[in-house]
Amino acid sequence: MFDTYTSRDFEKAMKKMEQRIHEKALILKMIAPRLSIQVQGMKGPVLEGEFPKCRDFGIAIATKLIAPS
Repeated sequence: MFDTYTSRDFEKAMKKMEQRIHEKALILKMIAPRLSIQVQGMKGPVLEGEFPKCRDFGIAIATKLIAPS
Protein backbone atom coordinates (compact mmCIF):
# COMPACT_ATOMS: atom_id res chain seq x y z
CA MET A 1 0.00 0.00 0.00
CA PHE A 2 1.23 3.48 -0.86
CA ASP A 3 0.06 6.91 0.21
CA THR A 4 1.17 10.49 0.72
CA TYR A 5 0.80 12.67 3.77
CA THR A 6 1.26 16.26 4.82
CA SER A 7 1.24 15.90 8.60
CA ARG A 8 2.71 13.63 11.23
CA ASP A 9 -0.50 11.63 11.85
CA PHE A 10 -0.15 9.43 8.79
CA GLU A 11 0.11 5.92 10.29
CA LYS A 12 -3.37 6.05 11.77
CA ALA A 13 -4.99 6.32 8.32
CA MET A 14 -2.75 3.61 6.83
CA LYS A 15 -3.60 1.17 9.62
CA LYS A 16 -7.32 1.79 9.07
CA MET A 17 -6.96 1.19 5.33
CA GLU A 18 -5.03 -2.03 5.88
CA GLN A 19 -7.67 -3.26 8.31
CA ARG A 20 -10.51 -2.52 5.88
CA ILE A 21 -8.72 -4.22 3.00
CA HIS A 22 -8.04 -7.27 5.16
CA GLU A 23 -11.70 -7.43 6.21
CA LYS A 24 -13.04 -7.09 2.64
CA ALA A 25 -10.47 -9.13 0.71
CA LEU A 26 -9.16 -11.95 2.85
CA ILE A 27 -7.28 -13.61 0.00
CA LEU A 28 -4.99 -10.63 -0.60
CA LYS A 29 -1.46 -10.95 0.68
CA MET A 30 0.85 -8.05 1.50
CA ILE A 31 4.02 -8.45 -0.55
CA ALA A 32 5.84 -5.31 0.58
CA PRO A 33 5.71 -3.09 3.65
CA ARG A 34 3.47 -0.06 3.31
CA LEU A 35 5.00 3.20 2.15
CA SER A 36 3.98 6.72 3.10
CA ILE A 37 5.84 9.63 1.60
CA GLN A 38 5.60 13.22 2.69
CA VAL A 39 4.41 15.97 0.39
CA GLN A 40 4.50 19.71 0.94
CA GLY A 41 0.79 20.31 0.39
CA MET A 42 -2.39 18.73 -0.97
CA LYS A 43 -1.07 19.03 -4.53
CA GLY A 44 2.58 18.39 -3.70
CA PRO A 45 5.36 18.54 -4.41
CA VAL A 46 6.96 15.44 -2.92
CA LEU A 47 9.55 16.48 -0.35
CA GLU A 48 13.22 16.08 -1.16
CA GLY A 49 14.56 12.72 -0.04
CA GLU A 50 11.27 10.85 -0.52
CA PHE A 51 11.85 9.65 -4.09
CA PRO A 52 14.45 7.00 -3.15
CA LYS A 53 11.81 5.45 -0.85
CA CYS A 54 9.47 5.21 -3.86
CA ARG A 55 12.15 3.53 -5.97
CA ASP A 56 12.92 1.02 -3.21
CA PHE A 57 9.20 0.33 -2.77
CA GLY A 58 8.85 -0.43 -6.48
CA ILE A 59 11.91 -2.67 -6.45
CA ALA A 60 10.56 -4.60 -3.46
CA ILE A 61 7.23 -5.21 -5.23
CA ALA A 62 8.89 -6.19 -8.53
CA THR A 63 11.23 -8.57 -6.73
CA LYS A 64 8.32 -10.33 -5.02
CA LEU A 65 6.36 -10.59 -8.27
CA ILE A 66 9.31 -12.02 -10.17
CA ALA A 67 10.33 -14.51 -7.47
CA PRO A 68 7.39 -15.05 -5.10
CA SER A 69 8.16 -16.81 -1.85
